[in-house]
Amino acid sequence: MFNLSACSPVGYRIRVTVASNGNRQQFTTSHPSNYNVTSLQAYTRYIVTMAARTVNGTGPYSFGYEVVTSEAAPSRPPSNLRHTEQTSSTLELGWDLPARQFWNGIIRHYRVEMTEVETAVVRVFTSTISSLRLSTLHPNYHYRFRVAIVTVEPGPFSAILSVQLPEAGELT
Repeated sequence: MFNLSACSPVGYRIRVTVASNGNRQQFTTSHPSNYNVTSLQAYTRYIVTMAARTVNGTGPYSFGYEVVTSEAAPSRPPSNLRHTEQTSSTLELGWDLPARQFWNGIIRHYRVEMTEVETAVVRVFTSTISSLRLSTLHPNYHYRFRVAIVTVEPGPFSAILSVQLPEAGELT
């Protein structure tokens, strides 16, 4: 006599593998019809395989199903915000990007906030490269800058860079 209840799934084993590096997570379910996999990295390609579990053990794994998680805001800010050129009315800023795994999507642009300390005026600029040249600044003014990476939304801001411009005609 054949016992069909021994063939009925009692759950599944699910393997979730990061396609780019082979890191694998494995989950075992007791519910036979669905399972919500959480703690996945944003904007990452995964290969998902499944095997049915019965009271007699685990069956073979399925062929891989490829999924890509949605984009999200970057999880780390730019670092090493610096000024590379300076006159009494111009300034060039540059910054470094965090490792790609912290971008969480396609970088659309960078958001640069500049505060004139003397007037408390805040101006926002965008750049599609990891630098920005600013002109028509005020000689002898103190400025504060910070930068965020924007994917589908802005990520955290960098540490603040404070810069005091020289007086007109003064060499730096």
